[in-house]
Amino acid sequence: MKLFYAAQNSEQPSFSDRFNQWLWPQLWPAIFEQDTSATFICSGTALSNTLLQQIAATDQLIVFGTGTAEQQFLNSLPGRCKVYCVRGPFSARLLGLSAHRAITDSSLLVAQVVNSDLEASKPREACSFMPHVDSADAAAERWQQICQQANIRYINPHDPIETVIEAINTSQLLLTEVMQAAVIADAMRVNWIPVKTSPRINTFSWQDWCASMRLPYLPYRIPPLAAYPRYARGVRTHFCSVRHWLRAGLENATTTVQYALLLEEEAIVRRLKIIKEQRSYLSADDMFAQRLKELSTCFGGLMYSVTHPAQPGYSRLTLVSSPSH
Repeated sequence: MKLFYAAQNSEQPSFSDRFNQWLWPQLWPAIFEQDTSATFICSGTALSNTLLQQIAATDQLIVFGTGTAEQQFLNSLPGRCKVYCVRGPFSARLLGLSAHRAITDSSLLVAQVVNSDLEASKPREACSFMPHVDSADAAAERWQQICQQANIRYINPHDPIETVIEAINTSQLLLTEVMQAAVIADAMRVNWIPVKTSPRINTFSWQDWCASMRLPYLPYRIPPLAAYPRYARGVRTHFCSVRHWLRAGLENATTTVQYALLLEEEAIVRRLKIIKEQRSYLSADDMFAQRLKELSTCFGGLMYSVTHPAQPGYSRLTLVSSPSH
């Protein structure tokens, strides 16, 4: 199996890249080979002009359950692209696809891989927090200490995928910036609450996936930690930064002002304690079952078309993934 990363110059892969690398060979063993003539684009936010420029030499593109973003989205899909489904209705609309192509993020198929006996064998603990990989890179030690004081389990997005999934699956509630972590939680039937600690979190991807599951995207905003680099605090994008701080202040003025003026991490601790008592989200059982069935049926059709190719170009696949927010 040959992996392609959208951010090829990054020092380490995103959580989405690592999760896709772990998930898809289990769903489809032995199909990803080094010598390839088709590219499999799956889950996360992979459909962008930048990505397609990087894989311009590929003969065929197979899109399954990924999405686009508001910036650098594709004006049109190339003729060599076969779309089975996309992440949600917003991606379908931007790409000019029919509504029935919008199923959900294909990461939901993790429900077919994870041991269903795990929940019964291990008790679910109170609450966990998983930051975006950039937030963890900038302030992992600070977040670990804050979570410890808030009596919340910290999930490191750099941990092995099995460790992250088990941590999510043994939580009663997940607070997260990572859309794909929320997808995993929903697949495990674990309630989740979206949070934003930086104005750089990809709102569109969240909205797209949530819409596919008939859920709102209403994140709770937390002031960016002082340890974050300037760009992660929105210093270079003044409008996004101001909007993030204003909304954080509207949600809880006391803790926002306390941290903004005094940089007291106790304010963030109290903020997390407040958030974990708020309304959590989980797709309705019937909606989850419907989306999982639709994905499974679509995936079965994809596997059949690849193993019974009408064209030689569909005989092998390369796994392609990109950072998910």
